[in-house]
Amino acid sequence: MSVFADFQQKVSSHQTSESLILEKLSPCQKLHLPQVYKNSPFVARLASYFIEDKAIQRKYLDQLCVSSKEEDLPLCYLVPSLEEEMNLLAETVKMRQAKGEKIGILVPTEKMIYEIVSGLEKREVNVEKAIEKDAQNVLHEPYDFENDLPKITTFDRATGLTFDSLFLPQMREENFASMDHESRMKTLFMALVRARKWVYLSIVKGKEIKEIDLLKRAQKNGDLLML
Repeated sequence: MSVFADFQQKVSSHQTSESLILEKLSPCQKLHLPQVYKNSPFVARLASYFIEDKAIQRKYLDQLCVSSKEEDLPLCYLVPSLEEEMNLLAETVKMRQAKGEKIGILVPTEKMIYEIVSGLEKREVNVEKAIEKDAQNVLHEPYDFENDLPKITTFDRATGLTFDSLFLPQMREENFASMDHESRMKTLFMALVRARKWVYLSIVKGKEIKEIDLLKRAQKNGDLLML
């Protein structure tokens, strides 16, 4: 049995640790393996802005491999209204679908899943809700990660999933207000590295997340295109 763990993607500090895993699986051998990133260098560099420990950030960036393919810079739209945000989201999802990509849409809350799915359906974009039954065991629509339909789920349910193109819409401060600073940084890092090739973010002007300064720094350094 082989166990692989990336503790940089650990959101909660109260969950399991490497030492506990080794203890539970004892006797076993601890192996140090080089990181093999599933993300494009552009995606990984953007994600690195959400690693606060500079030593860990440097180590993370030092292990990036040079991509042999031409990739797109991550994109962030600052839009004047929710209506315009939904229009751009629908258009861009269609564009990435036309490239034959696997698409994921991540949002902070389950309520937002239904709002965005409704908005996309009005714009002729079909999306599958990747959510489980609720506490009352109410039936939900089935979903299948083997088909080509875009999937939408919450940040906390996305751990372990990867997509060619990842969409993070409605990055409004109000959607993250319940999280402390450490949780926000870890959650945003974890969300970004769900993308293999490309990341899309969108924010309504005047409602930006506090971490907008990190995105502006990424833009200044050439790691993000902000429009």
